[in-house]
Amino acid sequence: MPIEPGYVQEQPFLGRFYVEGLNVMPGSSGAPLISEEGIVGMIIEGGEDVIALSIDTVRQVVEDKWNYPWGLCVPLIPPPEIKRFTIEPSEVGEGKVRLTWEVEWADTVTIEPSIGTVNVKDSLDVAAPTEDTIYTLVAKNKSGQTEESIKVTMIPGATIIGKIYYNGKVVTEHSNAHAILASFYSPELLKDVAVDFRYDNQTGGFVFKHVPPGKYRVCIYIDSGYPFESHSAGDFYGCVGGLNDDVIVPPYEAEVSWDYKVVHQIHLLQPVDNQELRTPIDDPPETLYAAAFAWEPVSGASYYEVRILLKDGDTDGEVESRSETVTATLYSPNLNVTSGNEYYMFSVAAYNAQHELVGDFSNFYRNGSGGWFEFKLVSKPD
Repeated sequence: MPIEPGYVQEQPFLGRFYVEGLNVMPGSSGAPLISEEGIVGMIIEGGEDVIALSIDTVRQVVEDKWNYPWGLCVPLIPPPEIKRFTIEPSEVGEGKVRLTWEVEWADTVTIEPSIGTVNVKDSLDVAAPTEDTIYTLVAKNKSGQTEESIKVTMIPGATIIGKIYYNGKVVTEHSNAHAILASFYSPELLKDVAVDFRYDNQTGGFVFKHVPPGKYRVCIYIDSGYPFESHSAGDFYGCVGGLNDDVIVPPYEAEVSWDYKVVHQIHLLQPVDNQELRTPIDDPPETLYAAAFAWEPVSGASYYEVRILLKDGDTDGEVESRSETVTATLYSPNLNVTSGNEYYMFSVAAYNAQHELVGDFSNFYRNGSGGWFEFKLVSKPD
């Protein structure tokens, strides 16, 4: 490095010139000679008076003699590549949609509207938009930008109207108790769907609002006693269900008519009275292992289907299960009990001669387990 600037003394011929006063140390050959306008040459001899090749001479040697490119090269980075950009579902009524993307060679990735900067590979659940929306992914690097757009289409929710019937008559003729929506289940999504449920206990009419297209299994309870009394000691939910096919809401349908049929709540008499006793989840009622089940006959029933599930109280593992058809209203389980700490669960359903469900015993108590009545065995055979 020189201490002070030097000055061009002479340039006797093209390609080489002399600089006075640089005082460059010997051994500096090959160093660049720099002026206010950048590199102007390459030093080939040091000392007080420097000899340098002009930059044009160096360029000619590199290009013409050595056949190498002269200009500095920017690394060959391709423009960003969008490997994947999807939205599921692409048609939606409400809920959420999932955006998934994967980008290569990108310095920055953004998704609009409303999302902003994201990672080069990820997925994101966002609230379904209230109108048709186009999402655009933009990927950028020094070589340029790449973008891709996808569209989510809003499908307007439908209104389902109908009435609840029992024995061919609107349920309010038997009770003016409230109807409670227990489940609005989508077998396609494998989860309950939130809907707006309204019920008129004077007319028996119900309305579901804002229902997305799809197939649903609906469970409604009548909040009254047995059978659809306004009050009872058991204070349980009467079961409403069993006769209804899945309700279908087609896309772009504004209104769907669908009536709900009610089946009779079977009155269990023994080993407990289901109008008088609840079955708590943590402490089910105790009963003898051989205790028989008895229930009141159901009008119009030709046969009953009984289901039994015997469980180990310590492990909750299944010990025995059975499903049997009987015509009597009495059933002895004859359980294969092996331990004093075992449980069994019981349910019975009534069918008419046309194999239609006309009655159902289900444990829809406020602190019970729907569909079964659970008992704890307190004795076992010798």
